Order: sequence, then structure tokens, then C-alpha cells
Amino acid sequence: MWKSSLLKLSGPLSCSILLDKSSGNQGEKGRLSLEEWQNLFRELKDFVTDLHVYCEKPEEELEYFLNILRLIEAQNIRFHVHCSGLWDEPREFLMAIKEFSHFLYLYLTVYGAEAESHSKNSGNKRFDELDANIKLANLYACDMVVSSELNKNNVHELEDMIQHYQNIGVRRVEFERRVAAPNPETDLSDKEFEDALIRIDQMAQEGWRTAVGGCVPQCFCKEVKSVCRGGGINFCAVDSSGFVRPCLHSELKAGQVTKGGFERIWKGRLMKKWGENNPPECRDCDAFSSYLCFGGCKCLAEKLNVARDPLVRKPVKLDDFKTSPEIKLDASLCPLPRYEVRKESFGFILIHDGQFIPIKKGASALLSAMDGETSLKKLEGQFGKEVIPLIFSLYLRKFLIFRTIMTERPLQPASSSASQPRRPQEQRNMPGGPQEQCSMPRR
Repeated sequence: MWKSSLLKLSGPLSCSILLDKSSGNQGEKGRLSLEEWQNLFRELKDFVTDLHVYCEKPEEELEYFLNILRLIEAQNIRFHVHCSGLWDEPREFLMAIKEFSHFLYLYLTVYGAEAESHSKNSGNKRFDELDANIKLANLYACDMVVSSELNKNNVHELEDMIQHYQNIGVRRVEFERRVAAPNPETDLSDKEFEDALIRIDQMAQEGWRTAVGGCVPQCFCKEVKSVCRGGGINFCAVDSSGFVRPCLHSELKAGQVTKGGFERIWKGRLMKKWGENNPPECRDCDAFSSYLCFGGCKCLAEKLNVARDPLVRKPVKLDDFKTSPEIKLDASLCPLPRYEVRKESFGFILIHDGQFIPIKKGASALLSAMDGETSLKKLEGQFGKEVIPLIFSLYLRKFLIFRTIMTERPLQPASSSASQPRRPQEQRNMPGGPQEQCSMPRR
């Protein structure tokens, strides 16, 4: 396996906290104390934008679970909760988590749009109970995301699943890739999986509240931009015994936070080795070099005992992505950042929605100038024509929006409504008009 020198951040952008006793090899006896969790969160607060707290049945030890959330809240860290949604006392649980001001999303696992597919995938017959709890959580004004693994039992009902869970109050339905040993009875073929990803992406562009989750290498399906986390690069997990892993699906334990602290492990040899082990195809891949992809799912390769993610294909070039032949932007538009800026040894990173873009130190003046008040014309005059493609690429990745001073109304990346047919990229309206324009060069 080729070892690539991939950018390593000073600390993770996101971290999963695994509270179930079974997540750590030492069980109840070796579980971190509240004081040890507190020390960890004090370290993480300088790095992470959010934490994902996993606990299958939090009500079994509700006070312990809530104490963990209180420690996170005390460090002003935003967090999400992942659990089964099958609570013994749902009202008590929902009232408790809604008290936290830094609580963002409740993540629940679903298995189908109806009782039959739910039973086939989950092995239980509690579909009605889960549905009732989701409706109740909606009444308690919880923002919910549900996720489901794609397989042969549910791939025929993607639209039904999205419609059903939207109707009962879910914010988004994510479809995940299965990270486990092969199961011929339920696993999709590569072609079936690719077709499903394209269908989900099309529905998302048409306004359905859905997305592709999990780690899918960009070279496998160029039409779909999946969220690809970089385990050991910008993401990691900590289990109940305090062992740090590059990903929550990985068995690799890079170190224990009670023995030297988190930062030492993050910058250590094992985490570095995990981040650098990427397929040779990534060497010449534009998606990899621009941090849109991190080399596929290394956890699946680990579980299959193979050298790389089986879905890795040929390197992706920027020309492979669908782009308009030439973009004309209204010169009076003002870029308004949606990102956070974090200083790193090499310069800065721009952070938005769990993704990051590295920026060299010399770009600090441009970042300061993009304040929502300065027009593209002024920015082009001050920094040169080369800033227009950069600004437009930030716009496409939703790191900024365009603001018009006259109307005070921000312009966001266009997407059609659910009732409208999908239009090709080149037919979509872009910000601009008959006014003075700035051009982005052809690629």
C-alpha cells in the first residue's frame, strides 16, 4: 500500500464518544470516570466543532449519560446524540436532553418504510414503537436525522422511506454504506449500490430531505458527493475505556487518554500511519488532493483484511466533475462566509459542516476582505482575477453565500424544489445577470 503524505490537522474537527460498556474492552470495570471524561473534553474543546455521543440505550443509566452531556455542555461544545430510539420512558428522556443548549441533532437508526422491511433488517418487530417515539420527539421539537444501511431489503423503497420519515417530522434521511463482513443475502452488488447512490443524490437535488452518508470513495461514483471523513486526519473516536480510534468502526486502539492525554495520541505514530495508508490510485487523484475524499473506507478494508477499500477505482480529475463551461458572476455580489477559521502551522483551515479547506498564510488578507460588504469587483481589483475561481469554488462547496447590498438578501447555491424535474447543471440559474460581471475562466 502506498503511503501518502496527507495533511494532518492539529486536532480533530469532530469526535465520536462511545459510551456503551461494550465499546471498550475493559467493560464496566475499566470505564472512564466522570473526572476522566471531563479531562478529555477540556482537551477536545480547543479542536472539535462538535461531538457525536453514541449510547444504544441511554435510559438504562440515564443519570450517568446526562452527567456526560453536562460535562460536554460545560465546555461549550456542540453535540449530537445517537441512540436506538426505543426508550422505556421516552418523555423523560426527551425532556432531559432538550434542556441542553448545545444539543443539536438526535440521530436514530431505521430499517425500512414499513413493518415488514423493518423486521427483515433489524430482527425485531418494534416498528410501531419506533415510529411513535419519532413522532413524540418531533412534538418535543427535537431536530432528528435518521440513517439506514442500504441493502437488498430496502433499496426498492428509498422514496417511501424518505417520504414516510419526512411526514413524521425527521429533518433528514441518510443512507449509509454497510461496514461489516460480506453478507451475500443482503449486500448490494457494486452496480446496485451505485444506482442507489445516484437515485438518492437526484432526490436530494430535487428537494427531498435526504443524503448519502458514510464513506464512499469519490472515484466510485463521480456523480455523487458523499461525506467522506478522514479518520486520524480530521476525525476520530474515543470508546468507553478511553481508547482513541481513528474511526468508530475501527478496531485499532492508538492509545488510552488516561495515559498521557489525547493530543499525544492524536499526533502519535499509529494515528499517523492510519492516515497515511492510502491506495496508490490516490496519488494522482484531484478529489484526494483537494480533501474531498480521504482514500475510501479504511475500516472496511481492515475488517476484510485487504489492502484497500474494494470500491476504489481510477483517480478522479477535476474535468470529470460536471461544470458549466463558463460562469458569469454579478460583480456587485458580496461573498458572505459561512465557515469558521482555525489557525494551523501551515496557515489556516476553513471549516463548514464537518468539511475543511486548507489555506496558506498569505491568504489572510483575502479572508479578512470577504466580509459580506465587499463586492466581487473590489475583491478582483485588490487581489487579481485569480480570486474569482477560488471564491466560486467556496460557493459551490457551500462555504459561503453571495449577498446583495441592495436587497440584503443572501443568494445560496441553487436547488430545485421537489415538485420540479431535475435540470442539468448547465441549465441552472447562477448568481448574475445583465449587470457588470466577473468571469471565471474555462476549465
